[in-house]
Amino acid sequence: MRVLVTGATGFVGLNVVEALLMRGEEVVAFDSAPLPPGAEAALASHGGKFDIVQGDVTNESSVTQAVSGCDTLIHAAAITAGLEREQRDAHLIVDVNVKGTINALNAAREAGVGRIVHFSSSGVYGESSFEHDVLHENVAMPLPDSLYTITKYAGERVALRHRTLYDLDLVCLRPGYVFGPWERNTGVRDTLSPVLQVAVAAARGEEVVLPRPCLRDWVYSRDIADSAMALLDASDPKSVVYNSGGPELWSLEAWCALTAAKMPEFSYRIGDDATIDLNNPRDRGILDMSRLQAEADFVPQYGLDKSFEDYMAWISGQPDFAQTPL
Repeated sequence: MRVLVTGATGFVGLNVVEALLMRGEEVVAFDSAPLPPGAEAALASHGGKFDIVQGDVTNESSVTQAVSGCDTLIHAAAITAGLEREQRDAHLIVDVNVKGTINALNAAREAGVGRIVHFSSSGVYGESSFEHDVLHENVAMPLPDSLYTITKYAGERVALRHRTLYDLDLVCLRPGYVFGPWERNTGVRDTLSPVLQVAVAAARGEEVVLPRPCLRDWVYSRDIADSAMALLDASDPKSVVYNSGGPELWSLEAWCALTAAKMPEFSYRIGDDATIDLNNPRDRGILDMSRLQAEADFVPQYGLDKSFEDYMAWISGQPDFAQTPL
């Protein structure tokens, strides 16, 4: 199978490319940015075949050329915008997250691809995230409250409209609080995970101060990639939108405790002088995962202990991790 992955050199996209290569798939990795240092060797070690195609998702002809000969599409290109970018460059956020989605879908339709997995975001729940203890796709109403989440929801609705108009074999995935390998400041990812912030601080020998314990259903990037694989393989998905969260609730404070056990020189505390940005003023409801399990036979595997072990092993292979810009 030949798969086009848009946003392929970004955080989530690179995890998706890795997962595909580990399955022996042929991957066309499409992005405007080059691979980060060390990624090409890491990808080559997984087997499979991949071609790097540099192009802009806002340029329809560029996407059309990239998708030629592909059997499926995983659309992960996006600008994960923070407040400053929202105020500065609203047009670009809309162009990439909405127009880029239209371009990718049109190109895929014209190329006659099969299954399309469109990456949305659990951020589309917005204000509803704090009104429900559990966020079920059919219960919690999307009420996006930032330009990023508004455009992600618009892209999701555009994708579902294309599904109806053109009878596309398309499903949407809503990832939760993602962290893990390959996360970095890519230039289009403004909201870096609190876990990455803690890991970089630990690597630099800096004290971490949390504003609160921060209890969430964190989801490891390898689980996100595997959930996309499950939707790619699902023979007859009954729904069109799927949450993808982690297997258990755990706190950032618990992650810090594991870090301190592994690195005795690392110190952390909870205080008003916080050094970690949690990206939300309070903790939202957890994502209901029953639909993804029932219809795609997917259960996330990376809880606190397993994700910590895997992430620390990955970090140990990144010689410049302490210099990761935040």
